[in-house]
Amino acid sequence: VRGLCTLLQVNNMPPKKAAAPASKKAAAANKGGKKTTKKWSKGKSRDPLQNAVMFDQVTLDKLEKEVPKYKLITPSVISDRLKISVAVAGHGLVMLAKKGAIKLVSSSAKFKIYTRAIEA
Repeated sequence: VRGLCTLLQVNNMPPKKAAAPASKKAAAANKGGKKTTKKWSKGKSRDPLQNAVMFDQVTLDKLEKEVPKYKLITPSVISDRLKISVAVAGHGLVMLAKKGAIKLVSSSAKFKIYTRAIEA
């Protein structure tokens, strides 16, 4: 008797409808909760800098003429503007400070800040 009841319940179900969505919108609406997986971006890549590792005469002249006019002078600023390495820029700033063209404002083991020498 039990097997007969389950057989009757299965047979009492209405027939399945063959649903064919007419448009892409209807197909997308029927899709429901499927999520697309996140695509990770490759990130921004920087081109390696081709900074000079020694002073040439043109760069040395620029250093002596232009740098004393800057308001804020750090090795990283000089490296960026003159396209030289930070270590070379630091040595150039020490040289300018000894000449008196620029003045040391703040010094730590990692970072040195200079400014233009104001003549009063």
